[in-house]
Amino acid sequence: MGNRFVEKWKKDKDPSVVSKIKNIGKPSEGLKEKIGQVTQRIDSQTRSLDAAAKRFELRGNGLFQRIVKAISERDEARANILATELAEIRKVGKMISNASLALQSVSMRLNTVSELGDVVTILNPAKNLLSTISSEMGSVMPEASQELGNIG
Repeated sequence: MGNRFVEKWKKDKDPSVVSKIKNIGKPSEGLKEKIGQVTQRIDSQTRSLDAAAKRFELRGNGLFQRIVKAISERDEARANILATELAEIRKVGKMISNASLALQSVSMRLNTVSELGDVVTILNPAKNLLSTISSEMGSVMPEASQELGNIG
């Protein structure tokens, strides 16, 4: 898992002609870059949703003031119509806010996955070193070799 993961995590910037031919049909960029692009798109959509939620909130506040005015003028019919509209605006605003929160959660999860991938690529050489040491120690100290094998 380790070596294949590291290869997919960080793609070479300038592959050779042979590797280009060999990798036809495979993704041209590493997983880390893809995760970064997706995270940027999600963050952009989150900002758009937050702006829309703010617009709905402002519109709802304006409607609330109109409802207060209609009630103070004893215009029950207008107040009821405006109150119904306010309820719908608040419902849509809440849905937009929930969608924004869900996207923020996905973005944070992708950032965590990206950081975990970095850790795996950093630790992979240590794992390979432990495997090499374990195989070399097999004839000299089988118990130590077995323990190192369990670690790596």
